[in-house]
Amino acid sequence: MTMFGVRSARLGTVPLGSRVPCDLCGRPKLTVAVVGTYFHVLFVPTYPLARRASVGCAHCHRVIPSEAAAPGVKAAAEAVVTRLRVPRTHYLGLAAAVASLLFCAVLGVALLGEPAPAQNTWAPLAAPVAVASPALP
Repeated sequence: MTMFGVRSARLGTVPLGSRVPCDLCGRPKLTVAVVGTYFHVLFVPTYPLARRASVGCAHCHRVIPSEAAAPGVKAAAEAVVTRLRVPRTHYLGLAAAVASLLFCAVLGVALLGEPAPAQNTWAPLAAPVAVASPALP
């Protein structure tokens, strides 16, 4: 069983519309799919690592990474990637770790309170002892 690792989640799909035509079929039916990669611990997302985009045509079903696309398509895909934000749920594990550390710190201070002042346990031995001398007649 994997306790930690890397997973991916789709952040969004945005149609480019009639702005940019497909290189293969020439029809303006391109969509950009953005996928975010994150590190997880016990299947809880801890923090995001990267975002990648791929460009697909709804007519000819061609899918290519945005880096391999034509310059106009690549610029449009990069604009979509910068516009889409990483969901806050990808920081859930990190937030839980910080919250548990703060809870433990507050609980530790509450249970321990102020540290007791240091007491000198040798004080009774260090003080001079008064010995009563018998009274002489």
